[in-house]
Amino acid sequence: MSSPSRVPGWTSTARRAARPPYGICTRPLLSWTKSSGLAEDRLSGWRAACKELRLPTGGLTVRCRQDSTDEGARGAARLLDADQPVDAIVAISDVLALGAMREIERRGLAVGVDVAVTGFDDSPLARVVVPGLTSVSQPLDEIAAALVRQLCDAEQAPRELLLEPGLVVRGSSLVADGN
Repeated sequence: MSSPSRVPGWTSTARRAARPPYGICTRPLLSWTKSSGLAEDRLSGWRAACKELRLPTGGLTVRCRQDSTDEGARGAARLLDADQPVDAIVAISDVLALGAMREIERRGLAVGVDVAVTGFDDSPLARVVVPGLTSVSQPLDEIAAALVRQLCDAEQAPRELLLEPGLVVRGSSLVADGN
């Protein structure tokens, strides 16, 4: 049976997160933790969207050592200090995205106005920070139901199932839709 981290369609949702009008406008960027299947899926989706939009990806990724706000801030600082202008950051977790928001604000820039930020996981913090964090939402109820069905159906061979996460658009990505 597939592990829960492989159930959602991360690749296609990362592609949606990197495309207008949801937030990542003209220069999508990605901050990601050390290599994992989940990170690779999200990175693959981001790269595919950039390719479709004919945007560069070289030099636009930062590997973070761990999933923490401090690492998100450090990763955002590296992206913001680079030669290429930054108008958006996509992080593979809300925790990294919150760190990126902190660094953007520390520099006197406005999140969602000067730099769009999108995270993954739609954690409770994504709803309470100001501005609210645009984030990919995992369909947890659907994941649980699918896993229970597979566990209860002993006669059926285990199979991989792709469920589409949603994209919850909030104030952190308003720069992309012109607001």
